[in-house]
Amino acid sequence: MRGSWAGAAAVLVLVAGCAGGSGGGQPTVSPSPSTASRSPSDFPSPGPSPSQAPVAYGAATLVSGMSACSIDTGPFTSPDPTGMAHARNGLVACAVGTNDPRVSGRLVDQWNGDGWQAKALVQWGTSRLLNAGGVWEGRFTGIYTTRTGDILTYWYTGTGDYSGLSYYMWFTEPPTSTIYPVHGMIFPGKPPTP
Repeated sequence: MRGSWAGAAAVLVLVAGCAGGSGGGQPTVSPSPSTASRSPSDFPSPGPSPSQAPVAYGAATLVSGMSACSIDTGPFTSPDPTGMAHARNGLVACAVGTNDPRVSGRLVDQWNGDGWQAKALVQWGTSRLLNAGGVWEGRFTGIYTTRTGDILTYWYTGTGDYSGLSYYMWFTEPPTSTIYPVHGMIFPGKPPTP
């Protein structure tokens, strides 16, 4: 989930991800107050989940949906001699709606990124997906390029009603779209060791 390389904290509000770039690959950003002091309940409710039903494969369930996010990457450093700029401790807060209520709710990421020329970005951090049944705790990694858009993968371990379950989720977003679909699989056991 890319942000401004210019150093100003920026928030992108969209359907789960990042708006397409403009002006030679510079991301489109809208100035907004920092989301750092906001709680997940300050963000919009998830939109309608897809009309298709989740698919059960025995104890595993394939799910799909959409997400709407507010993104505050925080400032990026000036590029180092290799052209890499860094951002640390940003905040991503999303409302996720899927066709399975166990993985619908509020997603909050602690976001980090390293980027090159506002055209390529490696991103990672910790994540929580919260709803009335419990909390999914996990981590994510991914990339962004002006050719691919965002490609993000998340691994979660469930608590509360979801204890004993894991959830793998992936986001993909074409660079010219604001539509950010969510796909994932809920399964018993623990995520694989990295």
